[in-house]
Amino acid sequence: RTGKLRLHSRLLVPRRLLPPAVDSFKPAAHDRGITLTFEPLPESLPPVVADPARVTQVLANLLTNAIKFTPEGGRVSVCAGRDPLEAPGQLCVSVADTGCGMEAADCARIFDELYQVERSTANSRQGLGLGLFICKELVTQMGGRIWVESEAGQGSTFNFSLPLWSFRDRLPGFLAAPAAEA
Repeated sequence: RTGKLRLHSRLLVPRRLLPPAVDSFKPAAHDRGITLTFEPLPESLPPVVADPARVTQVLANLLTNAIKFTPEGGRVSVCAGRDPLEAPGQLCVSVADTGCGMEAADCARIFDELYQVERSTANSRQGLGLGLFICKELVTQMGGRIWVESEAGQGSTFNFSLPLWSFRDRLPGFLAAPAAEA
């Protein structure tokens, strides 16, 4: 690898980062006749440890794809919160669409480098097959994971997780640190 996917992680408040990123896609969705919604985030959601530019990049890629593969009159929705089943101790961000969906075999490979789902639509071959691969690399480097739930003809939900910051998780490191001498 070339090491070009550099991260500058820090504590982020999801309620400050995610809504503006989603809102920036509302004009593109509107132009295609697609309803884009964002569910309000829980007030109690703790910060995450991540690179704000890279989180925005991942979300932008997922939204671009969702809008591209959703027909006019369709819906794209974004939500985020804790997901104790799929990603305990992490924030889970989901981008769901009412687009064309994918077969199980495509779901298994969609994050592979240069992989593209074979489709008959003109929109499907406009990219290089790198976007979701880069998303996977970025999310993994930030300590999360990315996955898809989809069914052909039924739309797709792309999910990614990021570590929630927890003082309890950081406490053992503080307790194990040598005491400073006075």
